[in-house]
Amino acid sequence: MSPFCWGISLLLMMMQTVTSAKVPLDLSTPPRSNPPKLKFPWCKTASIDEYGKVVTESVTNTQQLGDQAFDQSQSSQWMEYIERKEDRLGDAGGAGAYDTMRCDIVFPITSDEEGENVVIWGEEFHLRRLKRSYKAIQQQEVTDQELEDAIRDSKKIIDILLSLAKSDAKTIPGLKEMESETFIVPVRLTILWSSPLKQLKSVRSTPPRIRGHACSSFELQYPTKIPSQMTASLAVQLREDESGRREFIIDETMPTRHADPQKKIASWCRQRKKLQGSEEIEEVLMVRERNDDEGTKRLEILEGLSSNFFVILKNGTVRTATEGCLHGYVRHLVLSLLDQYGLKFDPRPIFVDESSEWEEAFITSSSRLIYPIDQVIIVPPSQNDNQSSKGFWKYEKSLDSNKEMKCLLLRKQMLRSNLPADYHPGDCQRQRCNINQIASNIKMAEEARGICVRDVKADAFIAEYAEHLKNSDKFELPVWSDTVKTGVFKELAPYGDDWYYIRAASIARKVYLRPGVGVGMLQKWYGGNYRRGARTEHFRKASSGVIRSVLIQLEAMKVIENMPNGGRRITTVGQQDLDRIAGAVFAQGEDDEE
Repeated sequence: MSPFCWGISLLLMMMQTVTSAKVPLDLSTPPRSNPPKLKFPWCKTASIDEYGKVVTESVTNTQQLGDQAFDQSQSSQWMEYIERKEDRLGDAGGAGAYDTMRCDIVFPITSDEEGENVVIWGEEFHLRRLKRSYKAIQQQEVTDQELEDAIRDSKKIIDILLSLAKSDAKTIPGLKEMESETFIVPVRLTILWSSPLKQLKSVRSTPPRIRGHACSSFELQYPTKIPSQMTASLAVQLREDESGRREFIIDETMPTRHADPQKKIASWCRQRKKLQGSEEIEEVLMVRERNDDEGTKRLEILEGLSSNFFVILKNGTVRTATEGCLHGYVRHLVLSLLDQYGLKFDPRPIFVDESSEWEEAFITSSSRLIYPIDQVIIVPPSQNDNQSSKGFWKYEKSLDSNKEMKCLLLRKQMLRSNLPADYHPGDCQRQRCNINQIASNIKMAEEARGICVRDVKADAFIAEYAEHLKNSDKFELPVWSDTVKTGVFKELAPYGDDWYYIRAASIARKVYLRPGVGVGMLQKWYGGNYRRGARTEHFRKASSGVIRSVLIQLEAMKVIENMPNGGRRITTVGQQDLDRIAGAVFAQGEDDEE
């Protein structure tokens, strides 16, 4: 061998020695180099057969059904394909209830042991929500044991799919050349619980059919990689007059889910396609009309098609919708991290006409974590192709300063909590326990910070708030409470000893939900039919004296206040008090399900 070849061989040996050096996982410093663009599409599905075993299948092509083609590597199209193939379009929820979670295959080179692990983000949270969503769409009884078996089978599918992903990830080209770096391979995992087929629905109780879908581009990513800013659009139409005055119009023909957003069902993935825009728009923000504290109708921004929407105001407060949206796992993580960065949560709505107060805007989702928004635009209707998009809001600072964005600091801390510096290799089960331990440190009270009165059942909230009023020394029981009737249509006084507290809690909830309500409207709500023997019944209003006495005491407690144009509304103190009670009710419901 010539001296030149000997020199080349020696140089290659030295390079191999350098690249194989073991370094710990460090999220505080940026990577030394950019990972190569190594993409290898990967997708697998799994289901439970009649013998209780997990059956997997590789997805390599597009499925044709009639004149429609479905890309099976996309979980939304996979579920729509199931809907149409199994004739579930008319079923409640379509293909069924589903939930999507992010899983990271981590390749830290910290020892000579197996170098990759799997981190599951909020597995227990997603499975609990999946259980609630499935129960909500069922018309027949499902036993608790069947639901627990479904959770067990779901975890079995998760284990199998992630084990296959770990095994196949080892074949990514160029891994050996990157042994000195720490990187992750995100995997998007979807679990689908389908109702029994129509021919089986005559059975009184049938457990759900469990299926799983895992997909990944097998693109190597560094945990410290800063996501690029995205463009979002508002799901409204814009009308401008000659003076430049803007009017936002909601297209009532478009699908919405703010009436019952806590159910995560597959049919929504099919319905939301009508709202999706061009490829340059990465998220669409849904809105609705809502009365503010003054009783004026305004437009409120709720959430994205598959994400929660946040804004950081210039005064250092953070807002996100507390009702009319699905409360995601990453949303709860963000709310729990605000105090660490001097940010305060403001439960008030995000109104469209207050965009000038925004400093930052970002979205959160299970698969994308936190993504900053560069601009929000309004896209004209498809029939008006000659019109261009209108700018609505834009991030004021330069793109070079996005490293200082508060939302990216939250993202970095979120990754630091889930990928600690002393991360050690292990199997899927071990890392699942670690993540659940991290999630358990986020108290349910912190998770429930975004819960409001609308998110809990009326009877549960009224009972809890009535108990709160009963234990309060500021709310007194009138001396006539054991003798007075609540209306002329009643024959006797209420039998229960706590009826006055229950009525007061109910009135407080009514004022919370309907700002501007007065004594007359409350009389109608609590009225009833007056039975007159053989003669025709007639509606009679409830007693105004009982209602007025309750309103007077609630005003004295600073829970409600008079509006300038008449009626009552909830105060800021009252809203915080009632939302706190609602959060406790929500947390108690979570504990009961566990």
